[in-house]
Amino acid sequence: MLRYFTSNPTSKTLCSPMLLSTFSHFSFFHMAANMYVLWSFSTSAVSMLGREQFLAVYLSAGVISTFVSYVSKMVTGRFGPSLGASGAIMTILAAVCTKMPDAKTGHHLPPYVHLHRRQR
Repeated sequence: MLRYFTSNPTSKTLCSPMLLSTFSHFSFFHMAANMYVLWSFSTSAVSMLGREQFLAVYLSAGVISTFVSYVSKMVTGRFGPSLGASGAIMTILAAVCTKMPDAKTGHHLPPYVHLHRRQR
């Protein structure tokens, strides 16, 4: 898992983790949050781009965001594994927001988040 599904610029395996790390997550909450955002915007993105182009944008964004992570880790000297679909998902979100700037979104936070905010 660490070798192929986490990306690290100091690893012996550099290329395949750039794609495969897009499909791994740190925790169930990390995966759930990413899947919620992807689910929220994927319908609009697929209708704009088509299924094949959506998949191409998503996978390309995953690889490019991992590459940017590699570069930033090399520049800062802070090495360590990275994983998750956040870069690819945020690219899809940015594409939808760019193409549909006047669209209204109706995202609701789960009840436990509202409770946590009230307690502060």
